[in-house]
Amino acid sequence: MLGLLLVLAFLTPPLEAAEPGPEEGPSPTGALLRSIVLPGWGQVANGQWLKGGLFFTAYGGFIAWGVSINQDLQDAKGNPDVTEAELSSLTSSRNAKYWLAGLTLFLSAVDAYVDAHLNHFDDKIDADVGMLPGEEGPLLGLSLSTHWGGPSRGR
Repeated sequence: MLGLLLVLAFLTPPLEAAEPGPEEGPSPTGALLRSIVLPGWGQVANGQWLKGGLFFTAYGGFIAWGVSINQDLQDAKGNPDVTEAELSSLTSSRNAKYWLAGLTLFLSAVDAYVDAHLNHFDDKIDADVGMLPGEEGPLLGLSLSTHWGGPSRGR
């Protein structure tokens, strides 16, 4: 199952934006849906390979850890030497790992959605800080310019 999802992640072309514009990149909704299917896939579609790998590893790690604790819990249920408190502790630990996996999935989806929205944000702002000559000596100066392209929107 996981192998099939990985193959789909790398062979599926990026989803097209509903309104194609001058900027390229996946649509925010497409990135969100990709990360819901497989955490990290939306980040990879946005070009954030390291972040995508971290989300995928964290999600897979929490799921594997939860499955391992669940196996320990199943083994402990048949053992007469295991107390009820130990069984309760194993159950709580397993559930915590599954909740963390769900949180990782949610954060991956939100992060992919926001990253897709801000895909070219850095390209639109140019800031320079430097020293300007002044009458009483050099002054610290800031130059900020923005480049907001695209069609203008009517009211």
